[in-house]
Amino acid sequence: PTFAIWNPSTGLFKRIKDMPTYPCLCGIGYDSSTDDYVIVNITLLSYTMIHCFSWRTNAWSCTKSTVQYALGMSSPHGCFINGALHWLVGGGYYDKPNVIIAYDVTERSLSDIVLPEDAPDRLYSLSVTRGCLCIFSTHRLPTMLEIDMWTLKEYKVQSSWTKSSFVLSRDYYDFSSIFFPIRFTRNDEIWLVDDDQTLVRFNDKGELLEHRVHGGMDSLVYRYWDFVTYRESLLPLPMQAIEDAEYLERDLIS
Repeated sequence: PTFAIWNPSTGLFKRIKDMPTYPCLCGIGYDSSTDDYVIVNITLLSYTMIHCFSWRTNAWSCTKSTVQYALGMSSPHGCFINGALHWLVGGGYYDKPNVIIAYDVTERSLSDIVLPEDAPDRLYSLSVTRGCLCIFSTHRLPTMLEIDMWTLKEYKVQSSWTKSSFVLSRDYYDFSSIFFPIRFTRNDEIWLVDDDQTLVRFNDKGELLEHRVHGGMDSLVYRYWDFVTYRESLLPLPMQAIEDAEYLERDLIS
């Protein structure tokens, strides 16, 4: 398997060599204590194996946890907030409830964040909205698609989960697919991805603003994993690991 860091704003592109194993979960986080960018790959087996790549040292490290989790329907790309990467996973093979796992890239430690009590078993998306972790669930009604969102208003405080709901009218789109909300914007737009590789954008009234179909992978299960968001930045990476990096033209890659 191959992993790469690419900043579309600057064109910096670096392939990460010697990746130990193909991950179930992955993400990149920033360790402010050492000014280091850390790639985290997590493999879910009968145990949890965590491999970390340090941009500053250009090397992998490995830790193992006996806590067992199961891969869920949410994207394998971790959400970075409060110094940790987060994923929505199943509770293992012993009928444990779904849970958010958080990997602190500074402490190199794994912990759980318990979901709200009224959250359904089928949760499709985990995201960061307005500086808070959010989980989403979607279900189809006869004339509309309803999206339920739970927001963790205070980090790691179970009682701070707050629920809100949004309705998208079927007059604007054929909701025959499975939808995965990926972002609520500052102007209250809702962005979703469906299992036909379509990126869909609605306003806060549930009216369709835009949809774009993207080709690519054939597997139904993996289609929605192609869509991720990023924040543009011109900040340089630590110089120690830039020597063997490439610079790619953004227009040639897009």
